[in-house]
Amino acid sequence: ARALELTHAECLDDHAAAIGTHYERAGDGAAALAWIERANRVALRRSEVKTAHDTFERARTLLDALPDTRPNRTRRLALLLDQPVMFMGLMKLTEYRDLVRQHETMARALEEPGLLGQLYSRLGWSEWALGDVRVAIDALGTAVELCVRAHLPHDAGIAQLAGGWAHILAGDLTRALELETQALERLSVERDPHAHAAAHAGRAWALAEMGRYR
Repeated sequence: ARALELTHAECLDDHAAAIGTHYERAGDGAAALAWIERANRVALRRSEVKTAHDTFERARTLLDALPDTRPNRTRRLALLLDQPVMFMGLMKLTEYRDLVRQHETMARALEEPGLLGQLYSRLGWSEWALGDVRVAIDALGTAVELCVRAHLPHDAGIAQLAGGWAHILAGDLTRALELETQALERLSVERDPHAHAAAHAGRAWALAEMGRYR
């Protein structure tokens, strides 16, 4: 594994999965996990959803073999929370929603508002995409509160923009417009073109449904 790291020092991202495999075969689960997590992040960044899914499952298996410590539980949750776009790309949103729900108790036990807020954000987004608007609204509202408490304005903004879309489908256009406007304010602290576009789209949708075209 070290030989691969040295040989491919200038392009480690392209060989992260292979390096992880070598560490796994050598019995170094911790090092293997670090490289497979890296391979997963690379695949997500490149929108390689099949590879992202494969490395996600490999990372979960490696975590299962490591001690069930607080840091490893946090790591397990962080891994899961990175995956919504991958599951959406594979048309497996129900599976993702179920996985998030299965980890809710673990997230609560860690007593980290930011991590729990991110979990409820993913849960709310999944429920919205699957059509359960009321459950989505509740989860996203909780996500905003927790992320604000944890001083995570970007994550709070993401939850608010998703909540705005959910409120449009629920017919509460005034609240939807409020949420999208607040989301844009919070999202301004960090460059995220996709989130900004989604919030602007939600705001425009709410205004159009209200008959306000100017």
